[in-house]
Amino acid sequence: WSAANATGNPAAQIPYLLNSVSVFHNIPGVGGKGALKLDCRTLASIFNGTIASWSHPTITALNPDLKETLPPGDSVPITVVYRVTGSSSTYGLTNYFNKACPGAWPANQVGPTATNWAPGAKAVANSQEMVAELASGINPTTGQPVYEIGYVESGQGIKAGLKEIALVNAEGLYLTSDRADFSNAYLERILPDKFPASPEDDWNSVNLIAQPGNNTWPITLITFFYVRTDLSWLGEGGGLLKLLLSSTLSSSVAALMPDLGLIPIPSSLRQNYTSYINTRLVVDPAYASLWRVENTANRTLGNQDYVLSADRKTYMTDTLFGVERNVEVLGNKMKL
Repeated sequence: WSAANATGNPAAQIPYLLNSVSVFHNIPGVGGKGALKLDCRTLASIFNGTIASWSHPTITALNPDLKETLPPGDSVPITVVYRVTGSSSTYGLTNYFNKACPGAWPANQVGPTATNWAPGAKAVANSQEMVAELASGINPTTGQPVYEIGYVESGQGIKAGLKEIALVNAEGLYLTSDRADFSNAYLERILPDKFPASPEDDWNSVNLIAQPGNNTWPITLITFFYVRTDLSWLGEGGGLLKLLLSSTLSSSVAALMPDLGLIPIPSSLRQNYTSYINTRLVVDPAYASLWRVENTANRTLGNQDYVLSADRKTYMTDTLFGVERNVEVLGNKMKL
Protein backbone atom coordinates (compact mmCIF):
# COMPACT_ATOMS: atom_id res chain seq x y z
CA TRP A 1 0.00 0.00 0.00
CA SER A 2 2.81 2.40 0.89
CA ALA A 3 4.66 1.51 -2.32
CA ALA A 4 1.52 2.08 -4.40
CA ASN A 5 1.06 5.53 -2.90
CA ALA A 6 4.71 6.48 -3.32
CA THR A 7 4.38 6.65 -7.11
CA GLY A 8 2.78 10.10 -7.22
CA ASN A 9 -0.53 8.62 -8.36
CA PRO A 10 -2.26 7.54 -5.13
CA ALA A 11 -4.28 4.36 -5.02
CA ALA A 12 -7.75 3.88 -3.58
CA GLN A 13 -9.44 0.81 -2.14
CA ILE A 14 -13.15 0.78 -2.94
CA PRO A 15 -15.17 -2.01 -1.29
CA TYR A 16 -18.17 -3.21 -3.23
CA LEU A 17 -19.29 -6.52 -1.76
CA LEU A 18 -18.99 -8.85 1.21
CA ASN A 19 -18.93 -12.60 1.24
CA SER A 20 -19.07 -15.16 4.00
CA VAL A 21 -17.10 -18.37 4.43
CA SER A 22 -18.66 -21.52 5.89
CA VAL A 23 -17.44 -24.94 6.95
CA PHE A 24 -19.11 -28.02 5.47
CA HIS A 25 -19.03 -31.77 6.10
CA ASN A 26 -20.17 -34.91 4.30
CA ILE A 27 -20.81 -37.33 7.16
CA PRO A 28 -23.43 -39.84 5.97
CA GLY A 29 -26.67 -39.60 7.92
CA VAL A 30 -25.92 -36.18 9.41
CA GLY A 31 -27.74 -33.25 7.86
CA GLY A 32 -26.78 -29.68 7.14
CA LYS A 33 -28.20 -26.36 8.39
CA GLY A 34 -26.34 -26.75 11.66
CA ALA A 35 -27.23 -30.37 12.42
CA LEU A 36 -23.53 -30.60 13.33
CA LYS A 37 -22.08 -27.80 15.48
CA LEU A 38 -18.45 -27.12 16.31
CA ASP A 39 -16.89 -24.30 18.29
CA CYS A 40 -13.83 -22.41 17.11
CA ARG A 41 -11.25 -24.25 19.18
CA THR A 42 -12.61 -27.66 18.21
CA LEU A 43 -12.60 -26.69 14.53
CA ALA A 44 -9.03 -25.42 14.74
CA SER A 45 -8.00 -28.68 16.42
CA ILE A 46 -9.64 -30.67 13.62
CA PHE A 47 -7.97 -28.68 10.86
CA ASN A 48 -4.51 -28.93 12.45
CA GLY A 49 -4.93 -32.64 13.25
CA THR A 50 -5.02 -32.46 17.06
CA ILE A 51 -8.50 -33.97 16.85
CA ALA A 52 -8.43 -36.66 14.19
CA SER A 53 -11.64 -38.64 14.71
CA TRP A 54 -15.32 -37.74 14.44
CA SER A 55 -15.90 -39.90 17.52
CA HIS A 56 -13.54 -37.75 19.62
CA PRO A 57 -15.16 -36.90 23.00
CA THR A 58 -14.89 -33.15 22.35
CA ILE A 59 -16.98 -33.48 19.18
CA THR A 60 -19.54 -35.89 20.60
CA ALA A 61 -19.96 -33.71 23.71
CA LEU A 62 -21.12 -30.91 21.40
CA ASN A 63 -23.14 -33.34 19.27
CA PRO A 64 -24.50 -36.17 21.47
CA ASP A 65 -26.59 -37.70 18.67
CA LEU A 66 -23.51 -38.13 16.48
CA LYS A 67 -22.57 -41.38 18.22
CA GLU A 68 -25.76 -43.00 16.94
CA THR A 69 -24.94 -42.05 13.35
CA LEU A 70 -21.26 -42.97 13.13
CA PRO A 71 -20.17 -46.54 12.29
CA PRO A 72 -19.43 -48.79 15.27
CA GLY A 73 -15.94 -48.50 16.69
CA ASP A 74 -13.77 -46.10 18.58
CA SER A 75 -12.43 -44.10 15.67
CA VAL A 76 -13.95 -42.60 12.53
CA PRO A 77 -11.09 -40.70 10.90
CA ILE A 78 -11.62 -37.10 9.79
CA THR A 79 -10.30 -36.10 6.37
CA VAL A 80 -9.55 -32.39 6.17
CA VAL A 81 -9.87 -30.78 2.73
CA TYR A 82 -8.02 -27.50 2.17
CA ARG A 83 -7.12 -25.04 -0.59
CA VAL A 84 -3.50 -25.48 -1.61
CA THR A 85 -3.38 -22.29 -3.69
CA GLY A 86 -3.90 -18.86 -2.19
CA SER A 87 -7.54 -18.09 -1.44
CA SER A 88 -9.59 -15.58 0.50
CA SER A 89 -11.56 -18.41 2.09
CA THR A 90 -8.34 -19.84 3.60
CA TYR A 91 -7.52 -16.36 4.88
CA GLY A 92 -10.97 -16.05 6.44
CA LEU A 93 -10.89 -19.47 8.11
CA THR A 94 -7.37 -19.18 9.54
CA ASN A 95 -8.05 -15.61 10.67
CA TYR A 96 -11.15 -16.85 12.50
CA PHE A 97 -9.13 -19.56 14.26
CA ASN A 98 -6.47 -17.09 15.34
CA LYS A 99 -8.80 -14.28 16.39
CA ALA A 100 -11.81 -16.08 17.88
CA CYS A 101 -9.90 -18.70 19.90
CA PRO A 102 -6.47 -17.26 20.79
CA GLY A 103 -3.69 -19.82 20.97
CA ALA A 104 -5.51 -22.35 18.82
CA TRP A 105 -3.87 -21.27 15.55
CA PRO A 106 -0.49 -19.50 15.15
CA ALA A 107 -0.38 -16.02 13.65
CA ASN A 108 2.24 -17.09 11.10
CA GLN A 109 -0.31 -19.55 9.67
CA VAL A 110 -2.96 -16.89 9.04
CA GLY A 111 -3.31 -15.90 5.42
CA PRO A 112 -4.38 -17.02 1.95
CA THR A 113 -2.15 -20.08 2.28
CA ALA A 114 -1.25 -22.22 5.28
CA THR A 115 0.87 -25.33 5.86
CA ASN A 116 -0.08 -26.71 9.27
CA TRP A 117 -3.04 -28.75 8.09
CA ALA A 118 -3.85 -32.13 9.62
CA PRO A 119 -1.70 -35.08 8.54
CA GLY A 120 -3.26 -36.74 5.51
CA ALA A 121 -5.28 -33.65 4.59
CA LYS A 122 -6.44 -33.50 0.99
CA ALA A 123 -5.41 -30.49 -1.12
CA VAL A 124 -7.67 -29.00 -3.78
CA ALA A 125 -6.77 -26.22 -6.18
CA ASN A 126 -9.89 -24.06 -6.14
CA SER A 127 -13.40 -23.62 -4.79
CA GLN A 128 -14.93 -25.71 -7.57
CA GLU A 129 -12.75 -28.67 -6.61
CA MET A 130 -13.59 -28.12 -2.93
CA VAL A 131 -17.31 -28.25 -3.69
CA ALA A 132 -16.93 -31.33 -5.91
CA GLU A 133 -14.91 -33.15 -3.26
CA LEU A 134 -17.33 -32.44 -0.42
CA ALA A 135 -20.37 -33.15 -2.61
CA SER A 136 -19.07 -36.60 -3.52
CA GLY A 137 -18.19 -37.87 -0.07
CA ILE A 138 -17.06 -41.20 -1.48
CA ASN A 139 -13.61 -42.65 -1.99
CA PRO A 140 -13.56 -43.55 -5.71
CA THR A 141 -11.22 -46.48 -5.09
CA THR A 142 -13.00 -48.16 -2.16
CA GLY A 143 -16.51 -46.82 -2.65
CA GLN A 144 -16.60 -46.02 1.05
CA PRO A 145 -17.55 -42.70 2.73
CA VAL A 146 -14.62 -40.38 3.37
CA TYR A 147 -16.01 -38.34 6.32
CA GLU A 148 -14.55 -35.03 5.17
CA ILE A 149 -14.61 -31.48 6.39
CA GLY A 150 -13.76 -28.42 4.28
CA TYR A 151 -14.58 -24.79 3.72
CA VAL A 152 -15.78 -22.58 0.90
CA GLU A 153 -17.76 -19.39 0.33
CA SER A 154 -21.15 -19.89 1.97
CA GLY A 155 -23.31 -19.16 -1.05
CA GLN A 156 -21.32 -21.46 -3.30
CA GLY A 157 -21.51 -24.32 -0.83
CA ILE A 158 -25.21 -23.91 -0.12
CA LYS A 159 -26.11 -23.70 -3.82
CA ALA A 160 -24.23 -26.97 -4.32
CA GLY A 161 -26.26 -28.64 -1.57
CA LEU A 162 -23.34 -29.08 0.84
CA LYS A 163 -24.06 -29.69 4.53
CA GLU A 164 -23.13 -26.63 6.59
CA ILE A 165 -21.74 -26.81 10.12
CA ALA A 166 -22.99 -24.34 12.73
CA LEU A 167 -20.17 -22.05 13.93
CA VAL A 168 -19.85 -19.95 17.08
CA ASN A 169 -19.87 -16.18 16.62
CA ALA A 170 -18.33 -13.54 18.89
CA GLU A 171 -21.35 -13.67 21.23
CA GLY A 172 -20.93 -17.41 21.78
CA LEU A 173 -24.02 -18.23 19.69
CA TYR A 174 -24.18 -21.02 17.13
CA LEU A 175 -25.23 -19.91 13.66
CA THR A 176 -25.32 -21.12 10.09
CA SER A 177 -24.82 -18.50 7.40
CA ASP A 178 -28.47 -18.58 6.34
CA ARG A 179 -29.48 -17.55 9.88
CA ALA A 180 -26.97 -14.69 10.07
CA ASP A 181 -28.25 -11.19 9.35
CA PHE A 182 -26.81 -9.67 6.18
CA SER A 183 -29.70 -7.27 5.63
CA ASN A 184 -28.99 -3.70 4.59
CA ALA A 185 -30.48 -2.39 7.85
CA TYR A 186 -28.26 -4.61 10.01
CA LEU A 187 -25.11 -3.87 8.04
CA GLU A 188 -25.87 -0.13 8.22
CA ARG A 189 -25.68 -0.41 12.01
CA ILE A 190 -22.46 -2.39 12.30
CA LEU A 191 -20.26 -1.53 9.29
CA PRO A 192 -19.82 2.21 8.61
CA ASP A 193 -17.76 2.97 11.72
CA LYS A 194 -15.42 0.07 10.89
CA PHE A 195 -14.47 1.47 7.48
CA PRO A 196 -11.98 4.33 6.99
CA ALA A 197 -13.41 7.71 6.05
CA SER A 198 -11.79 7.69 2.61
CA PRO A 199 -10.87 4.99 0.09
CA GLU A 200 -7.41 6.58 0.03
CA ASP A 201 -6.83 5.82 3.72
CA ASP A 202 -4.97 2.73 4.90
CA TRP A 203 -7.37 -0.23 5.08
CA ASN A 204 -4.84 -2.77 6.37
CA SER A 205 -6.39 -2.88 9.84
CA VAL A 206 -9.97 -3.39 8.62
CA ASN A 207 -11.08 -6.85 9.66
CA LEU A 208 -14.65 -8.20 9.82
CA ILE A 209 -13.72 -11.55 11.35
CA ALA A 210 -15.44 -12.41 14.67
CA GLN A 211 -17.21 -9.07 15.00
CA PRO A 212 -19.74 -8.60 17.83
CA GLY A 213 -23.50 -8.95 17.39
CA ASN A 214 -25.96 -11.76 18.06
CA ASN A 215 -26.73 -12.20 14.37
CA THR A 216 -23.26 -11.45 13.01
CA TRP A 217 -21.57 -14.15 10.93
CA PRO A 218 -18.05 -14.82 12.27
CA ILE A 219 -16.20 -15.22 8.93
CA THR A 220 -17.05 -12.27 6.70
CA LEU A 221 -14.69 -10.86 4.08
CA ILE A 222 -14.57 -7.68 2.01
CA THR A 223 -13.90 -7.55 -1.73
CA PHE A 224 -12.26 -4.37 -3.06
CA PHE A 225 -11.41 -2.62 -6.24
CA TYR A 226 -7.85 -1.24 -6.21
CA VAL A 227 -7.65 1.74 -8.53
CA ARG A 228 -5.36 4.70 -9.19
CA THR A 229 -6.94 8.07 -8.54
CA ASP A 230 -5.56 9.54 -11.78
CA LEU A 231 -6.89 7.54 -14.73
CA SER A 232 -6.17 10.11 -17.41
CA TRP A 233 -3.29 8.04 -18.77
CA LEU A 234 -5.82 5.37 -19.85
CA GLY A 235 -7.49 7.65 -22.38
CA GLU A 236 -10.99 6.50 -23.20
CA GLY A 237 -10.38 3.44 -21.00
CA GLY A 238 -10.28 5.71 -17.95
CA GLY A 239 -13.84 6.79 -18.57
CA LEU A 240 -14.94 3.18 -19.01
CA LEU A 241 -13.24 2.12 -15.77
CA LYS A 242 -14.81 4.99 -13.86
CA LEU A 243 -18.26 4.12 -15.17
CA LEU A 244 -17.76 0.42 -14.45
CA LEU A 245 -16.83 1.19 -10.84
CA SER A 246 -19.84 3.38 -10.21
CA SER A 247 -22.16 0.92 -11.98
CA THR A 248 -20.94 -1.93 -9.77
CA LEU A 249 -22.01 0.09 -6.73
CA SER A 250 -25.46 0.77 -8.15
CA SER A 251 -28.67 -0.49 -6.57
CA SER A 252 -29.42 -2.60 -9.65
CA VAL A 253 -26.18 -4.55 -9.29
CA ALA A 254 -26.67 -4.82 -5.51
CA ALA A 255 -30.06 -6.41 -6.16
CA LEU A 256 -28.39 -9.16 -8.22
CA MET A 257 -25.81 -10.14 -5.61
CA PRO A 258 -27.90 -12.27 -3.20
CA ASP A 259 -28.83 -14.69 -6.00
CA LEU A 260 -25.09 -15.19 -6.54
CA GLY A 261 -24.43 -15.83 -2.85
CA LEU A 262 -22.84 -12.38 -2.45
CA ILE A 263 -23.65 -9.55 -0.06
CA PRO A 264 -23.74 -5.90 -1.18
CA ILE A 265 -22.24 -3.33 1.15
CA PRO A 266 -24.82 -1.06 2.82
CA SER A 267 -26.56 1.51 0.63
CA SER A 268 -25.11 4.51 2.50
CA LEU A 269 -21.57 3.27 1.83
CA ARG A 270 -22.37 2.57 -1.82
CA GLN A 271 -23.59 6.16 -2.16
CA ASN A 272 -20.46 7.52 -0.45
CA TYR A 273 -18.11 5.54 -2.68
CA THR A 274 -20.04 6.43 -5.81
CA SER A 275 -19.68 10.09 -4.90
CA TYR A 276 -15.96 9.52 -4.35
CA ILE A 277 -15.59 7.88 -7.77
CA ASN A 278 -17.45 10.68 -9.51
CA THR A 279 -15.57 13.52 -7.80
CA ARG A 280 -12.10 12.18 -7.00
CA LEU A 281 -11.11 9.89 -9.86
CA VAL A 282 -9.59 11.88 -12.70
CA VAL A 283 -10.04 10.94 -16.37
CA ASP A 284 -8.89 12.58 -19.59
CA PRO A 285 -11.32 15.51 -20.14
CA ALA A 286 -11.76 14.47 -23.77
CA TYR A 287 -13.41 11.25 -22.60
CA ALA A 288 -15.04 12.39 -19.36
CA SER A 289 -18.61 12.23 -20.69
CA LEU A 290 -18.07 9.71 -23.47
CA TRP A 291 -19.35 6.60 -21.71
CA ARG A 292 -22.99 6.13 -20.75
CA VAL A 293 -25.23 3.54 -19.06
CA GLU A 294 -28.48 2.36 -20.57
CA ASN A 295 -31.20 2.08 -17.94
CA THR A 296 -34.96 1.74 -17.71
CA ALA A 297 -35.44 5.44 -18.38
CA ASN A 298 -33.39 5.38 -21.57
CA ARG A 299 -33.62 2.21 -23.64
CA THR A 300 -32.38 3.65 -26.91
CA LEU A 301 -28.63 3.45 -26.34
CA GLY A 302 -27.90 -0.26 -26.10
CA ASN A 303 -26.37 -0.86 -29.52
CA GLN A 304 -24.43 2.39 -29.70
CA ASP A 305 -20.74 2.82 -29.03
CA TYR A 306 -19.50 3.66 -25.54
CA VAL A 307 -22.58 2.26 -23.78
CA LEU A 308 -22.83 -0.15 -20.86
CA SER A 309 -26.10 -2.07 -20.89
CA ALA A 310 -27.45 -5.10 -19.08
CA ASP A 311 -30.65 -5.02 -21.12
CA ARG A 312 -29.45 -5.21 -24.71
CA LYS A 313 -27.86 -7.78 -26.93
CA THR A 314 -26.09 -7.17 -30.20
CA TYR A 315 -28.28 -6.24 -33.15
CA MET A 316 -27.61 -9.60 -34.80
CA THR A 317 -28.47 -11.63 -31.69
CA ASP A 318 -31.63 -9.66 -31.04
CA THR A 319 -32.69 -10.04 -34.70
CA LEU A 320 -32.14 -13.80 -34.66
CA PHE A 321 -34.23 -14.20 -31.51
CA GLY A 322 -36.95 -12.14 -33.19
CA VAL A 323 -36.92 -14.38 -36.25
CA GLU A 324 -37.04 -17.47 -34.03
CA ARG A 325 -40.08 -16.13 -32.20
CA ASN A 326 -41.82 -15.30 -35.48
CA VAL A 327 -41.19 -18.81 -36.80
CA GLU A 328 -42.63 -20.30 -33.62
CA VAL A 329 -45.75 -18.12 -33.83
CA LEU A 330 -46.21 -18.98 -37.52
CA GLY A 331 -45.84 -22.68 -36.79
CA ASN A 332 -48.50 -22.53 -34.07
CA LYS A 333 -50.89 -20.76 -36.45
CA MET A 334 -50.38 -23.43 -39.11
CA LYS A 335 -51.38 -26.10 -36.59
CA LEU A 336 -54.77 -24.45 -36.05
